[in-house]
Amino acid sequence: MGVGGHVLHGGQGYSSHSHGLAVDFIESMEIVLADSSVAIASATKNPDLFWALRGAGMSYGIVTSFKFRTIAAPEENVLFYYPYVWNRVQAGPGWVGFQDYSAGRTVPVIPKEMNIRVVIVKNTADTLLFLFEGAYHGSKEAFLLAIQPFLDDLNAVGGLVESDVVVKSVGWLDSLLYANNNALFRDWGNGEVLAVPFNYTAVSDAPTFFKCQKHTNMKNHSMLHS
Repeated sequence: MGVGGHVLHGGQGYSSHSHGLAVDFIESMEIVLADSSVAIASATKNPDLFWALRGAGMSYGIVTSFKFRTIAAPEENVLFYYPYVWNRVQAGPGWVGFQDYSAGRTVPVIPKEMNIRVVIVKNTADTLLFLFEGAYHGSKEAFLLAIQPFLDDLNAVGGLVESDVVVKSVGWLDSLLYANNNALFRDWGNGEVLAVPFNYTAVSDAPTFFKCQKHTNMKNHSMLHS
């Protein structure tokens, strides 16, 4: 329950830059077709249906089961959260900095272990809160080296809310509970309570903040991942 729609439409997540989309891990599916017949779709059984389901599954029937390829869970994970409050003047170069980092135009280049997204939230009439957050699959030391060129560009723009920055090294299951953000993991076990949630959504009027609409193209609940 819940995984079907996520997977059949792509399945972006906090490991997408490292490993691809969830849909890429499907090995086979059982589906009930419009005539009530049940079919198995895979690379070798009904391959045309298998191709169609991976991206437009709801148009072809009801998928009742999935078989996935799995990968080993990373031993170390760094959850991070960098909030910046920007006005219109700051938003342009800040956004370019994010695009340059995501496109591999920095030194060092963004590694495959880095999974980052930006979510935009209305702050005031003249500013937006840009939340750069994600998960790095590796050590905290490696993360700090990998993220530094990105932070250098953004800090040149200014607006970092330093009091809300989070950089936390956790195990795989703990990282999932944190990302889930359903009050399942509010305490780290050492008395430290998480001050900020991991998931946000963008407000619908966020795109009007920008002068150039074609570079934003964000809608309600939209998220950009790298």
